[in-house]
Formats: sequence, C-alpha cells, structure tokens
Amino acid sequence: MKKLRPEVKETLQFKGGFDNLIDITIKSSYNITDEEMDDISYLATDDELDIFTTVVSGQTIPTFTELKNAILIRNKYVAYFQK
Repeated sequence: MKKLRPEVKETLQFKGGFDNLIDITIKSSYNITDEEMDDISYLATDDELDIFTTVVSGQTIPTFTELKNAILIRNKYVAYFQK
C-alpha cells in the first residue's frame, strides 16, 4: 500500500458528491494536498492538466511515458508550491 504524507491524509475526507470523489482520487494518486492541487490546477497549462488527469482517469492503461510525464508535472508544481 502507498504511504501518504500525514498532511495529505487529513484532506482525504469524503463529503459526498462526484467532484469530491475525483479530488480524493487525484490527491491520493499523486500524494498532494488541497493547496498543492489548487496550485497545479491554476498554474499548469491545458496540455499539462490533460496529462495529469488522464493518468488517473482509468479510461485507459497509461504508458510508462505518460506516468513519467504526469509525475514530472506533479513534482514541478509541488516544488514551486514549497518555495
């Protein structure tokens, strides 16, 4: 099982609704907080957001390259958030 950071675990509370379920899926998949996800949503380009969300959508099995690119996008904006 994947180890989530304590600050991420605190934000994974299901409050009902499909939007909340999608948020929880993305936050737990990428091990990010609400604030980090907000920054990624605000700062990332449309192409980056497509890559970022397609990997966790479950519609297709992502390739290694897609996974790598999604993680690079996550790391880029989490590092930006931590500055």
